[in-house]
Amino acid sequence: MNLRALNCVALVALSSSASAQTIATFADVAGKWSGISSLGLKMELEIATNGQFRINVPGGKDVGWSQLVGGVLIVPFSDKQGQYEFKWNGSVLEGQAYWRTIETSVRLTKKAR
Repeated sequence: MNLRALNCVALVALSSSASAQTIATFADVAGKWSGISSLGLKMELEIATNGQFRINVPGGKDVGWSQLVGGVLIVPFSDKQGQYEFKWNGSVLEGQAYWRTIETSVRLTKKAR
């Protein structure tokens, strides 16, 4: 990879990380979110101010307790086989879903109240 390509990669990495905000409390991201994964799966996520979540995906529904770790929202699967990890970008939650051997990116936008 040449120097120009390395600079482009560094700029993309910096711009994506600079736009993400630290999630200090669940109140920062409380509400209803909806979106799609890179696998084309639609999903809806609801986060309460106490960290409780409700999620709807094509495979079913799940409820539980999310966590904040280093400013990242962690939403575990109830089967203990994986989790979602989201960073906050104002009206967008962006992150990854890890389930068993599957990894996909997820982008959710906040729904109007």
